[in-house]
Amino acid sequence: MQKRHNLLEIKNTLRQQISEALNEGYMNVEIEIFDMNLNGTYSVKGSFNVVPFLSTTLKRKGTFVTELDENLQIVSLKLTEDKQQ
Repeated sequence: MQKRHNLLEIKNTLRQQISEALNEGYMNVEIEIFDMNLNGTYSVKGSFNVVPFLSTTLKRKGTFVTELDENLQIVSLKLTEDKQQ
């Protein structure tokens, strides 16, 4: 039987993987999940913001699409960073 993971576990895993991919600190990355499907794997779409710790200034932002297996290991991760003006 497949173990169900709660949203907090999924969000923490994504935050850790995205912060490593962007070479940013874990505390600096905020994520928001827009869509999540479970069909054997977790398919997740959302956005990320990078805000330095104890700051309100947005450093980077973008969107992500990822797929996680049943053990919350990243199968694929696509990050799209928005251009800063």
